[in-house]
Amino acid sequence: MADLPRYRLTRGAFDIISAFGSLRASAVPGPVITAVLGLQGYQPSAVRNQITRLVQRGLLQRTKAGATSVYSLDETIQHRFDMLSADAAAPPYTGQFEGLLFAVPESMRSLRDRIVYVSRFAGYRPLRPGVLIGFEDATETLVAALATELEEAGGLRDGARDDLLWERCQLVPADLAQARRWTDRAFDVRGLHAQLGEVEELAQRAPELAVDHTSYYDTFFEVSQRVMGFPSLPVELTPGLHSNERIGAVMGALIGLFVERFAAEAVETALAQPSAALIEFLPDAAWAPG
Repeated sequence: MADLPRYRLTRGAFDIISAFGSLRASAVPGPVITAVLGLQGYQPSAVRNQITRLVQRGLLQRTKAGATSVYSLDETIQHRFDMLSADAAAPPYTGQFEGLLFAVPESMRSLRDRIVYVSRFAGYRPLRPGVLIGFEDATETLVAALATELEEAGGLRDGARDDLLWERCQLVPADLAQARRWTDRAFDVRGLHAQLGEVEELAQRAPELAVDHTSYYDTFFEVSQRVMGFPSLPVELTPGLHSNERIGAVMGALIGLFVERFAAEAVETALAQPSAALIEFLPDAAWAPG
C-alpha cells in the first residue's frame, strides 16, 4: 500500500522541521534554517529543495519579510511534533470511545485499505473490520487526509452513495474491564509494552552515540519516528504501561542531551545570520532576546 505523502517524513524533511525545535522557535527565516542544517552537513541547495517540497505538501507555511522567506510549521505537523514534547498529555477517558463505522464494497478495496491506514494518523485503530475507535473526534482530519480518494469515490458522507457507509458514533463499554479489552484489542497494548522497551534502550545509548550534530539526529530521528507512531492512550485503560510518562522521560533525556552538547552552537549559528532578527522564538526559549 502506498504511504501517505502528507504525513510521511523522510530524514531530510524531518531535519528541516527539527530546526524549529532545536531553536525553540515558531517561525524561522530560510537562511537560518540553511545555516543550522549546515551543522549536519547539508548543502544549501539540498535544504532549499526540502523546504520547497514541504511548502508544496502544506507542512510548512511561508510568509515574506522583504526579500526573505520566513517559515512556520503547519498545525497538523506541529501536532505530530508536540508528541515529542517531554510533557505531552494523555487523553482522558470519558467513559466512551469515539467511533467510526464504515462499509466499502469489495470493488473499492483500495479505498477501504486507505481508510484503515490513514485513520492511524488521526488516532483511530480497528476494533473489528468496519469499526474504528479512538479517544478524540478526528473525523474532519481524516476526511481532509482522504480528500482525493473521497472525491474519486463520490463522497463518503452519509447518504452520498447507497453502497457506502460512513458514520461517526460514540461506543459506550459496559464497564472499565470491557473498555480495557477493547483498547487491548484495537491498540495492541502488549505490543506497545515491547515497543516502549526498545525505545528506552535506544535512548539510553544516545550519550555514547551522539558525538556531533549528525549522529545526535541519527538517534533522535529513529526514536522520534517510533514515538510519533505511538498512540496516546488514557492511563485508566492501560494499567502498567505508563506510556506518556515513559515517552516523556525518553524525549526529555534526548532534548536535555541536545541542550547540553549542541544547542549553544546551533543558536550561535542561527543568531549569526543577517536575517536572525526575523526568528520568532517561543516564550520558553532560554536564549530568546530579552
